[in-house]
Amino acid sequence: MFQVRPQSSRLIDAIAGEQLVRRVPDPNDGRATYAVITGKGVDAFRATAPLYLAKIEEHFTRHLTDAEQRAIATGLGKVIAAHDRLPSLQH
Repeated sequence: MFQVRPQSSRLIDAIAGEQLVRRVPDPNDGRATYAVITGKGVDAFRATAPLYLAKIEEHFTRHLTDAEQRAIATGLGKVIAAHDRLPSLQH
């Protein structure tokens, strides 16, 4: 019998192999790990960000009113604030 790994685990394996992220054990759950972006990963993100942002505009943002964009930004701001309260993973 074999275990089928979720697609996200295979993706993390691939980008970890490229040293774009590193795996960090969850200090509260020994069964879990986090994928933390590396310096090389940040550089790759910055290099691809203009294309990514252009596609967001093309396929998403331009279809929303200013009020809808503000509502989404407010909701995502709450997610970011919650994330900022988590313990740091940058050991």
